[in-house]
Amino acid sequence: MQEERLDSLSSRLKYALEKTNTRQADLARTIGVKPQIIQYLCNGDVKTSRFCFEIAEALGLTTKWLAIGEGEMYKKNDIGHSLLSKYHPIPIVDISKVSIDMSIEINSQDPIAALDTKLDDLFAVKMPDASMEPILPTGSLVFFQRTKQSILSADRVGIFYMDEFDTCIIRKVTNQGGNVFLAPENTSMFKEIPLTDKTKAIGIAIECHYKINPKGS
Repeated sequence: MQEERLDSLSSRLKYALEKTNTRQADLARTIGVKPQIIQYLCNGDVKTSRFCFEIAEALGLTTKWLAIGEGEMYKKNDIGHSLLSKYHPIPIVDISKVSIDMSIEINSQDPIAALDTKLDDLFAVKMPDASMEPILPTGSLVFFQRTKQSILSADRVGIFYMDEFDTCIIRKVTNQGGNVFLAPENTSMFKEIPLTDKTKAIGIAIECHYKINPKGS
């Protein structure tokens, strides 16, 4: 969505939710309205709403920008997501940039997500393929906690760095007769990978967010 097309409250709200990676349900819960109200505001080509102030406060937006599309989008000194004062801010990392020595920091220019958790050392990536469908759909946002373990316990889903290919994959750990494999859920398209000493666990999956109907929401 391009900023020049933000000619209604609905289009601006949808844009703000996308930019701050906020789910409609989280916004509804934060401002105390039914999810259907936020869904209507996003999809109804609405020009105005009595909830403008509450929505702007929750998302860290200026009320003027949300209401009429003028002025700065974000409040000063706000990283663009006031919901993060109630939820933990999680950096969204490109999976191609995930590495063993990766530092996890919140940068005002980087995309972030909100998660209701007290855990720390977290990051999120978008599921890059269909290897873990249906439990982790392609494009879903998967949250990980960094780990210092070289390998995870059986049946845990993690993100693993494969040194021989200089890439990361997301798989479930399985133990078969004493041999450890990184297994996909989608076995019709992907094969399990034997664990080697060149494969290291980077993080443990703790949660997954996805949209049932991405085009409609």
